[in-house]
Amino acid sequence: MGSSFGWNWALSVVAFGLDCTRIAPGESAPCGVIGPKQSFSRLLEEDGALKAYNAAYKTFYARQRRGTMSEGEFSSWRDEAKRRLQEVRAGKIALDEYTAWLKQDVRKWTAN
Repeated sequence: MGSSFGWNWALSVVAFGLDCTRIAPGESAPCGVIGPKQSFSRLLEEDGALKAYNAAYKTFYARQRRGTMSEGEFSSWRDEAKRRLQEVRAGKIALDEYTAWLKQDVRKWTAN
């Protein structure tokens, strides 16, 4: 039984370990939850630009949730941050330039 995505969901669940419901000794969640979290943590450690983006995203998302930043400002920031992240990965801008941009106040560049 295939899907419109061209792959069999049941096989992918087994292949990627998403069906794992075992809880390892000393853990509070099943391996199907812990594994992806560990993979993402490892990815953050390997990709400095993604780590900087993730930290800034959490900061700006919290501001939007508190109401100190509008949803439009957050969306604009997020889209621009993603675009610049791709530029860092492509070698078009330096990581330190990107992290400096991430730390500036979003209202400085949305007002222009």
